[in-house]
Order: sequence, then C-alpha cells, then structure tokens
Amino acid sequence: MRFICLLFVILLAFSTVTASAQSLPTGPRKEQGKPVRLTPVPLNASPAEIQKLLDRHHNVYFKPGTYNIGTLHIKDWQRGLIWGAGRLTTTLKGNIVISGSRQVTIGNFSIINNSVGKGNAVIDVVGNKEGNLTLLNALVTGKDGTAIRLKAPGKTIIQGCNPKSSDIGISIEHPKAIAHVFGGNIQYNRVHILQVQGHLDARAFGMQVNKGDADIILQSPSPVGYHLIEGLRSEGNNGANTQEKLLHVPSTSAAVNVVLRANTLGSMLQYADYNANGTLILLENVNYPGKGDNNSVGITTGSRGRANIMSFGNKYGLSYDEAPGPFIISRTTTVQSMGDLWMLPNKTDYKKPFNEPITKSAMQKAGKVVPPKVSFLVTADSAAVQLPVFPLYEAATLPRIANLSELMLNVKDFGAIPNDGKDDREAIQKALEAALIGGRTSEPIYFPAGKYELSEPLFLDHLAGGGFWGDGADKSVLVSTTGKGVLLSDGAGYSTFVDMGFENKPGAETKTTDFDWVNAQSADRNRKKTGAALQANMFYRCRFENGGTGMAVGAHKMGDGFMIVDCVFRNNKTVKGEGAAYASENFNVLTNPLVHSLFDDVDCAVSNKKGSFNFYGNRLTNIHTAALKFYTIVGNSFAIINNEMDASPVPFVTTGHSSAKAHLLLERIHVKAALTQTKASRYTLGGSVMFLHSSFPNRTITNGGGIGDNSLILYKTAAADAQATGRAHGYMLDIKKKGKKN
Repeated sequence: MRFICLLFVILLAFSTVTASAQSLPTGPRKEQGKPVRLTPVPLNASPAEIQKLLDRHHNVYFKPGTYNIGTLHIKDWQRGLIWGAGRLTTTLKGNIVISGSRQVTIGNFSIINNSVGKGNAVIDVVGNKEGNLTLLNALVTGKDGTAIRLKAPGKTIIQGCNPKSSDIGISIEHPKAIAHVFGGNIQYNRVHILQVQGHLDARAFGMQVNKGDADIILQSPSPVGYHLIEGLRSEGNNGANTQEKLLHVPSTSAAVNVVLRANTLGSMLQYADYNANGTLILLENVNYPGKGDNNSVGITTGSRGRANIMSFGNKYGLSYDEAPGPFIISRTTTVQSMGDLWMLPNKTDYKKPFNEPITKSAMQKAGKVVPPKVSFLVTADSAAVQLPVFPLYEAATLPRIANLSELMLNVKDFGAIPNDGKDDREAIQKALEAALIGGRTSEPIYFPAGKYELSEPLFLDHLAGGGFWGDGADKSVLVSTTGKGVLLSDGAGYSTFVDMGFENKPGAETKTTDFDWVNAQSADRNRKKTGAALQANMFYRCRFENGGTGMAVGAHKMGDGFMIVDCVFRNNKTVKGEGAAYASENFNVLTNPLVHSLFDDVDCAVSNKKGSFNFYGNRLTNIHTAALKFYTIVGNSFAIINNEMDASPVPFVTTGHSSAKAHLLLERIHVKAALTQTKASRYTLGGSVMFLHSSFPNRTITNGGGIGDNSLILYKTAAADAQATGRAHGYMLDIKKKGKKN
C-alpha cells in the first residue's frame, strides 16, 4: 500500500490566525426584549376585521383553524409578532404585503394562495424603506407565483421555513435586499431560489423536486461580496432531468462572485453552470450521483471573460465512467484544484483504493480532457491561494409569548399536577389526544412551570403540527422517574417545542427523547395514514438532561429538517463512553442544524451514525470521548462553523474507518489547550477535511488510514502539528510553519 507521511508543525500566534475572522459568541443566547402578549384572532373574522386587529395590536395569534385573510398589509411597523399554532395546524388563505417595517416576526403557520398568479407573491416585501423581517417556521405556497419575494431594501431572515409548490420559492429582487435563508426545506418549485438583485446567504437546508434546470439561480453580483451557499443537500428532481444543477449563473459580463461550501448533491449531476466573469469558489462539496447517473459533470462554464474557479477538497461524482469529467470549461476560464477527489471503478475490493485525488496525470490516465488553464496545486503553491474572509451566519431566536395559558391547551386542565410526586403520564396523554383536530393535526400544548413525573415515555403518535410550550427549560420540566425516557414518537412532523426541559432519571442510559418513525406502533391503524412522518420539528430553548442519548432521531427512517436552536444538552453519557447529546441514526436524517447550543458533561456532542448535520455557534464543555463522531456516511458534507470547546483532552473530530465520503468544513473552531498534547482530529474516512481560521493549541490534526484516499487542507489554522499518513494527502495553504520537525 502506498504510504505518504507529511508532518507539519504549526505554531502560530492565535491573534494572527483570527485577526481577520472574528467569531460570534457561542452557546445559548439570552432572550431579547420582554415577552410579548398576543391577541387571538377570531376564527370567523373577515379579512377587514383581521386587518383592523393587526393595525391595533401588532401582536396577534392565529389559533388552530383556517382563516381567510385576503391581502393583509404590514406597513411602517416598528415591532410586531404574527404567530400561529403550527404549520399544519393554522392555515392562512391569502397573502401578506410588508413595507417599511422593522423588528417584525411572523410564522408558525401555513400560508397558501394558489391563485396568486405569475408576477405576484404570497409574502411580498415591498417599498423603498429599509426593513427588517424574520420569517420563522412557516410553510408558504404560491402555485404559479412566488412564495416569498423581497422587493425592498433591508435584511430578511427566513429560518426553518418551507417555501414550496410555487413557480419560485424565494425571489430576491432589490439591489439592497439581503436574504439569510437558514434551515428548513424547499420543495416542488420550478426554481427554489432566484436572485435578480441583492444578496443571498443560504445555509443548512434541504431541497427536493426542482422542476426547472437549477435549484438556485444568481443573476447579478452581491452588494456585500460573495453570495454564499453552504450546508445544503439537493435531490434535484430525483434524476428526472439530465440538465439539473445546484447553481446556475446566466451569461453576464458582471463579476458574480459565489461560494459553494459543504453542499451535498444526491441523485443529481452537477454543482454549477457558471457563465459570469467573477470567481466561483467550491470548498468541501460532495456529488454522490445515483444509479445510472453516468453523465456527471462537476462544473461547466460558458464565460468569454476571465472566470476563475477555485475548487478545494470537493468530491466529484462518477468520473471514471462515461461522464466527461469534473471541469467542462471555456478556454478563458481558469481553474485551481487542490485536494479534489473522484471515485474509482472499484466497489468491492477493499485492498484497492475506492477514490483518488484529481490530478493532471489521473485525468489523462482516465481518458479525460485536461483544459489548458486548469492547475493542480500542492503545498508549495500556497502563495497562489488567497481565500476571502467569509461572513458568519444570521440565526434568529424565538420570541417569548407572555400569555400562553390563554392561547393553548393547558395540561393542568387534563389532570396533570406538577410537583405533587405523582405520575402525570396518563393526564398528559389525554391532553395529547384532546389536541387532535379531526384526527389529523394537533394543537400546541402548554405546560405551566413545574416538574411533571412520567413512569413511561410520552407517546407522540404521528404528531402533526402543534408541539409543547413551557415557561422555561428549567421551569417546565418533564421527568422520567423510571429511567425509561421522556418522549417516544412514531412519526412527528412540523411541530414546535419551546422552553421545555426533558429530564431522564440520573444514571439511566436510555434515550431521553427518541424521535422515530416506525409506522407500526400506533394502536389506531388509521393514525399512521393521517399523521405526520418524521420531519421538520423545531426546538428552541429546550434542555435535554441525563440518559445515554439526549435526542435520537430516525432510528428506523427519515428525520430530516429538524432544527435545534439555543438548547442545552447535559449529562448524556454511558459507562462505556458511547453516549451522545444528539444522535443521527438514519441515512435520511439530513442537514439538521444544531445552532447556539450548550453541550456539557457528555460523551460526545453529536454521534453521526448515518445522515448529516450542520453545527453552528455551539459551546462544548467537559467532553469525554470526542466532540463530533462520524461513522457510516454514504456521501455527505458537513458545515461546522464558529464553535468552541474547553480543554477537555479529547479530539474535536473522530471517525470510523471506511471509504465513506464525509467531507468536513471546519471554520472558526477554537479549542483550548489540553494539559498534555492530544489529538485535535482523527479522520480515517474517504473524503476530505478543511480547517479555516481555527486554533487547536497543543493538539494534533491527523488524517490517515482510510480505505479510500482522503485530503487534509489547512488554511490560517494553528495547531501543535498536522499529519497526513497512509492514503491521506496533506495540503498546507498560506500557513506559517514554525518549530521543530519530529
């Protein structure tokens, strides 16, 4: 077996590493502002009456049901909250026009207008005044029109949303409009995101059934630098369109600069068709075509100008079959490639490599055309590589609601009495049954402050919509007195869990919350035909304490579109050290973001047995085995951004040993020095790892030992040393190396 050993010593002043890349605070964020009191909207209110209610109060609540809203106008508000009982529970029929308004949050409902028509939008942000809008947990459908359109200056956060079944899912059409799309899912649109003017920052969500040729179309330069597309997974149109691609930039002489980072293509063919004169940067993306996808191409360009492609650490599909190859580009396009990989024909012989680095000789050996302006960089070419400093994400917190007891079902009304030392499970199950609306969807349930004791886990039977709301993660607490866990689901979707504590019995090694979809556990056989699958559940400001696993997702199937924000995971561990705060257990548990959460006294923060996740702004303390564990991953990429860990003497990343194509992008990771030198990461899979603007004092970064070749790329990162052994290949980009070689 070919053996390569590269040992680098990197002893940088950490201020030098981070001077140009400041980080956001990590861990759960404090609430902003006072709790909001919401005025309920009568179910039979006319559009005119609803408009008057909005104008008078600015803070309203749509209880479960369907409302005819006509066209609602939000104009020149300084603050406001328009909230529903859940995406499947509250439906608004009509559209909303927003202008000149700031600090406005709307969501937790479905809004549908199937007659909106071309040229119109369901949620329309208009006017010349700069606004500030947050859209949370909303399903938006516009059929022949646009689901969400931004035609005004200002920032809009679209978080945990589902724009679907429209001509265009999200359209950005003002030169000073800035869209932050974070989490959620986008489905069944001709174009999922269209940028005409303005800026797009898209992160950590899935896309399915694109009915056009591209998921995302960018037509013009961003006013603030690079458009950023990160941590997405696209299924395209499930292989139905041979022209489909993640990104299309139409022909233009303008410099449309775009970054694609840590994105995954499944059963899809192409990263980008780029036809502008700017720079396209690809970092740690994965193309994993389905069966029969033999025309896989990575990037095509048609630019007659000086388009520049920078491709580092990406995996390019089936490049050894009939596929033309990774780069089908114009004569004037320049490509820099480093650490890119492609698959080999071998699928069964574990003594042979399953993939290899893309180089000029490898392309020629495979019979592929090597364009004249493609260069394959190595460590010695570090001076030729200058990556821009990428902006950090925007993630919204959830507003607090002051009068939950007036708006939602109260578990006390069903006999649940907190703090009385008696079993509350039967009473809470009665509340769950009472929350059912027509046997299909559910109302949200309110848990007043106190401890509710459970002898058995609460059973969420195909829960659809609704969810649990409390007074705080340390105030409204569900406690397992027997160690059997707090929640078990057979299906749960589009539900919201807020300000709740889920606490297992100390010493128990069971799953504290087990979100699963077996589709066989319900006593009511009709329930599984009407309730939700397992997807799109939101958790804000919740606590998961004790148990071997804090939250497990998808042991049997599905589990995508979860979003975990400002939560706390504590004391999730087992005697053998195999516990985890969050466990991803199925291949379809995909892209779920964990955001600004605390992981304390746990074996590991995330155990990624299958599927994928994204990891933003988290804080890790007292970690026992590793921060992030990766096992069997078919072909996924992971965005791991702006996290910090204390001096726990364990690796930040560990993996299994296989040819699995896990591509890791780690940016602004800061780990305190352990007392003795230890590992920063230990990667032995068949993909690639890239560290940007990170620091690991007294720790070693290591790649090696995989069945398939892999790449290690470091850029402005500090560590005690870095090693690439076995089938690993090391690349050092713009790193000052000091110290003694061992």
